[in-house]
Amino acid sequence: AAAVPERAAGGNSFETKYLIKTQISLAKPQGKYGIMNTIVVSAGVIMDGEKVLLCRRPMGKPLEGGKWEFPGGKLEKGETPQQALKRELKEELDIETETGALLDARIKTYGDKTILLLFYESRVVQGEIKALEHSEIRYVPKDWVLDYDLADADRRAAQTIFSKKEKTDA
Repeated sequence: AAAVPERAAGGNSFETKYLIKTQISLAKPQGKYGIMNTIVVSAGVIMDGEKVLLCRRPMGKPLEGGKWEFPGGKLEKGETPQQALKRELKEELDIETETGALLDARIKTYGDKTILLLFYESRVVQGEIKALEHSEIRYVPKDWVLDYDLADADRRAAQTIFSKKEKTDA
């Protein structure tokens, strides 16, 4: 997948559409609307100081069960990616959140399904995090994220997100 353009970090709708269009154009086009069987997933990158929240998918769950990921899930009909993320984080972790900038986008193909994953900054505004749908959750130092057995798209996003943050922090 292509690197996220620096401009996309602002998260405005034009930049978000540009980033998504760029990512989709990298996939094999099929059908009338570009990509058939595409599932859009929003994931939250939740920071607590210098630590980031990772969640472990239950073993046996389809699509990389047992791997660590940034929490989130599929868009439902009529939802924006930000609305879906807020709903999914409530369902999975029992927290209320605010969604910030789009940090990265990735395309992942599993058989005949194409998944567009959108990674957003997220901030907990209410609630205590609970593992309602994951086998384990933990905050880990951002420097340790890549030491975990991450789902493939999450690993690639983490490499982009945290290397970009380090450059801007310097």
